[in-house]
Amino acid sequence: MEIRSPLLSSKLARENLGKKADVYEINRALNAIDNIGQLYDALSAAQKSVDPLETPQARAMRYETQYLKATAKGEEVLLGAMESLNNLAATIKQQALFQAGLTDPPASAQEIRASLRSMSQADRDKAIADAFESNDREVLASIYGNNRVTWGGTTNALDSQFEAYVERNSPDARANREAVSKAAEATNLAFDTFAKSANDWRDPLNAAKGYAQQEEFDKADAALKAALTA
Repeated sequence: MEIRSPLLSSKLARENLGKKADVYEINRALNAIDNIGQLYDALSAAQKSVDPLETPQARAMRYETQYLKATAKGEEVLLGAMESLNNLAATIKQQALFQAGLTDPPASAQEIRASLRSMSQADRDKAIADAFESNDREVLASIYGNNRVTWGGTTNALDSQFEAYVERNSPDARANREAVSKAAEATNLAFDTFAKSANDWRDPLNAAKGYAQQEEFDKADAALKAALTA
């Protein structure tokens, strides 16, 4: 007898996420876990049900139809949850950039970039390092997201410097991203658990035999009808 996995319920994920589980997009993903669990229960009951008039082939064919419908619905639920979480992740990123002062370049941004471009590489690197050190939002907002050719920048460590800067200036961002990641992982695990069991319950040999028998039956039936109407 197969034991229902706790991964098919949102209970553990909700306990793990605490108050973060109440965020709309995260709650939607956790509800998706429960929806997938319901699909598992319904499909499990369907594959266990026995019609005394069904042959093994007919039963296998019936389950194939139920399997395709249930897994398609599961995929739809999963994709909806992932889209919601991806939107939340984008919002968290944008909020973090706003808190770090990187979304609104100053009026002097072009002048700042020109000044940096005119410096030697060593002086420019020092100016950028000083800007990170002192949280100089004017300088950092002037260069963030801009083509580095416009201010003479190099790729050396700049991305990681900006990441560290945003972390310092948006203390909730990391926890929010981790909550999104945990919700996504829990939802994916629920779907994978459902999909594996649903596939394991299939009887492909009897289904294939049944489809072949159905094809032969349909041909014979069509031939008889044609003969009767000739």
